Amino acid sequence: MAKKQVRVTRDAAGIGPYARERENLVPVSDMKGWNVQKGEADIRSWEVRTVSGKVLGTVRDLLVDRQAGEVVMIDVDLAGSDRHAYVPL
Repeated sequence: MAKKQVRVTRDAAGIGPYARERENLVPVSDMKGWNVQKGEADIRSWEVRTVSGKVLGTVRDLLVDRQAGEVVMIDVDLAGSDRHAYVPL
């Protein structure tokens, strides 16, 4: 049986979804039966830092592109605020 071809819109680099399509992404924590693959690092709760070491925040969740079946963005709680940012991988 032939696999169905799914067209996924990618960013200019051809890597991940455009940020405007973030509303179509699903947090791993909301997906029943999904988790980080055994042997891979679960980066949720890790600090996000600049090259010079300044803490920008912590990883809150992984955002999954269901069509591609992969994590394409992370949700970062920004340090010192009640805001968060979506960062493409």
